[in-house]
Amino acid sequence: MKPDIETMFLTTSIEYSYLSSTTVREIAAFGGGDVSQFVPEAVEIALREKMKEKRRV
Repeated sequence: MKPDIETMFLTTSIEYSYLSSTTVREIAAFGGGDVSQFVPEAVEIALREKMKEKRRV
């Protein structure tokens, strides 16, 4: 496009990054493993139960 323009990609430190609840739900829904590091324990338990119910349907 314009060879005289440079592009830089800067990543943020993990402590300032954002993780959406949708991403966490998708990880759980597709069997992506343990989500406990991303949510409080009560949310993890509720999410696990919700995924069990969806698998029964």
